[in-house]
Amino acid sequence: MTRAVLDVSIVCYQPKQSAVVLSNPAVLVEILSYRTMYIDRREKLINYRRLTSLRNYLIVSQHDPWVEHHWRDAANNWQLETLEHGGALHIACLNLSLPMALIYEDLSPPVRLGSFPLTSAS
Repeated sequence: MTRAVLDVSIVCYQPKQSAVVLSNPAVLVEILSYRTMYIDRREKLINYRRLTSLRNYLIVSQHDPWVEHHWRDAANNWQLETLEHGGALHIACLNLSLPMALIYEDLSPPVRLGSFPLTSAS
């Protein structure tokens, strides 16, 4: 797999490499921009799902309260949950439940619904 520049990466155990290069992330987060949204939702998604250590891949809109949460279940199958406005992200390896309101609470200017062209990743 080609190396990728990530917005956030999290390990739930001792990393095998330095903090600069990780081959065993448990959680990866990408913040969508107009320039990278199709890469984040297609090419990176395909490549990241090949990482055996990866448990969660979050794609977060910077313009709207919208998060696409891909996660690996107990049977090692990938699942998808899309959150808009309310609800909470549940990240098991971190024992974390993160409310959508908390993710978007400090945005300025205020979040505007419909300002980001979110289309199917398929």
